[in-house]
Amino acid sequence: GNFPSGIKNSPYLTGISLKALRREILKTSQGVKRKEDGKNQATVLWELIQNSNFFQDQMGFSYIVRGNIPISVESVAFQDYLAYLFYNSEGIIPSTDSINLVQKMCRAKASQNILSVGVRTHRLENELIYDPVNEDGSVIVINKDGITKVIPKQPYTVRYNGMLKADIQDGEPADLKTVLKLWNLDEDQEVLISGIIGTTFVADIPHTINIITGPHGAGKSSLSDALKTIPDPNVVTRNSLKFDEREIAISSLHEGVLNFDNVNTVIPDYISDLLCRISTGQGFKKRKLYTDQDDLILQYRRPIVINAINEPGYAPDFLDRALVIRLDLIPESQRRTDNEIQALITNYAPKIRGLYLNTLSKAIAIYPQVKQEYKGKLLRMADVIIWGESITRSLGYEPNKFYKAFSAVQLSETEASASENILIMGIEKLLERKNEWKGTTRVLYDELKGIMAEMGIDEHDSVYKQLPRNYRELGRRLTTFLPTLLNLGIEIKEDRNGKERTKIIKKIEPHEKSEQKNSSQEENKGDDLQKENKGNDNQ
Repeated sequence: GNFPSGIKNSPYLTGISLKALRREILKTSQGVKRKEDGKNQATVLWELIQNSNFFQDQMGFSYIVRGNIPISVESVAFQDYLAYLFYNSEGIIPSTDSINLVQKMCRAKASQNILSVGVRTHRLENELIYDPVNEDGSVIVINKDGITKVIPKQPYTVRYNGMLKADIQDGEPADLKTVLKLWNLDEDQEVLISGIIGTTFVADIPHTINIITGPHGAGKSSLSDALKTIPDPNVVTRNSLKFDEREIAISSLHEGVLNFDNVNTVIPDYISDLLCRISTGQGFKKRKLYTDQDDLILQYRRPIVINAINEPGYAPDFLDRALVIRLDLIPESQRRTDNEIQALITNYAPKIRGLYLNTLSKAIAIYPQVKQEYKGKLLRMADVIIWGESITRSLGYEPNKFYKAFSAVQLSETEASASENILIMGIEKLLERKNEWKGTTRVLYDELKGIMAEMGIDEHDSVYKQLPRNYRELGRRLTTFLPTLLNLGIEIKEDRNGKERTKIIKKIEPHEKSEQKNSSQEENKGDDLQKENKGNDNQ
């Protein structure tokens, strides 16, 4: 009696009791349609799928393995699969409530099997894993003995929408050089990019934030595309960097390499800090939903590529992780259209992937030796330098070439940032008067303010804001700048005598220059030894 009169009088309902029709509609809409044995839709559906292989990754996301390929339990694809499975079994479409209940059961079962997985890449103790996104779920296993295509017994990687199959062919170093000739690179930039591309295939290491700068017409976007496409081809090659923590976090979760295009505004500190955490894997928390109290723990390490006309970030932590490649303008006679560049990259990408997979096998073999060579010498980004050095040597570059180029860029950027930082300028002025300064942070703060006054800088100048507001903030700021100051040849230590804390600031040899000097001395010793041995042989 509660149906509208139009439905009551419909000729399509002739011979059907309105009471019976209403009962059937309610059963279906509430997901309680039962079989003769009394089981509801959710129970029937769970029985159809409960024996599948489920697992949960290190961040708490749940997956089901179908055809050797993990599928997210939360995905639309999995919901569609449940509906299709139930329809084939029962002849009707399950309700949304039934699917939601089964998803909960899947999450519960997945939580009993925790696996560590990556996106595109994974790392075992003595092996690297690369996922080309083959339809059969096969992956490439790389070790010192070579590379092998295998169907994994357990998932090593997961896949997301937009990831494309990465075709692999045999390649030579000449193929890589052909592509790198698209840009106006000097010798050091060539070896840096050759090494950095290789490190993007290495999972579970802190990665650099690769910043490509230069004028219009330098090919910034196309080089960024190559750094993304070679290891991690995707439907969307370029992303815009929106200053939204949640959006960046989700993008980072779904891609093996992050490529942010045309970032021509200064990155805020909170976004800069987030990018640092993503590149080095420090982890961070986000709410699953704005309406619930569950925290989502995200922890992963992703290579990041940013292209911009000028450097987009100046925070000390950001600069510590940044590798800046400054491109020169491509001469008019050498320029190509965007379509030509993309076609060349697409054509050579399979060969370059094959080159790097085989090169990584050689790099794994010499990695322990290279690591021993640089033991105790590296202050920052040690993993990238050791892997980059191992990879470039395996590509045929001379030893220490990558390390020297990397160190030179880092030192140059450190000096450039210091010349624009009023606090560091003040400390440098302080040490021009004497090679060592001792005193409390309060005294140091007063002396720095005095130096600012001597330089003609007061509170009306915009750069004055860089000076800490009080001596307590100065102490915290000095801790932040310790790596930068050390690379400039300024060491800050603290001497505690009871309640009194004394800062000791003195000049030392800059870290990067010291390492380059030591490296050159070791090479000279090696050359002398070779000459001596050659002379002995002649005798």
